[in-house]
Amino acid sequence: MVRETKTLGEGIPATADPTKLPNVKNIANHDSTRQITDLELADIVEKVACQSNSHLFYHKMQTLLGRDVANTLDTKGNRLEQPRSKTFYHMIMTYRGRKQFGLLEVGEVVKMLHSINMSKIAEKIEP
Repeated sequence: MVRETKTLGEGIPATADPTKLPNVKNIANHDSTRQITDLELADIVEKVACQSNSHLFYHKMQTLLGRDVANTLDTKGNRLEQPRSKTFYHMIMTYRGRKQFGLLEVGEVVKMLHSINMSKIAEKIEP
């Protein structure tokens, strides 16, 4: 038998304004070993490119890929007048291709996004 409750836990009434509920971290995705798909990566870099601090992602890619490779991909994207998100996508796919067996885990992407202060994007990734 299902019992109806009047609270959401921690004394929060069920009728509380959803915008004022406490923010709970999605810790399941930090340790997730599920392989991230191409579409998920595309969605992530699209969101990153819209951020005002998207240059931090570029700098992180410079660290992971090497400055020459990142600059080459960026220059090629600028020359072809591609949107920033497409350049970022090429960078993350290049990084993924360099990984062992070409696999990139959700947990690794989440930790990378947290390290560049993009926690809101990282929390929305499914574990």
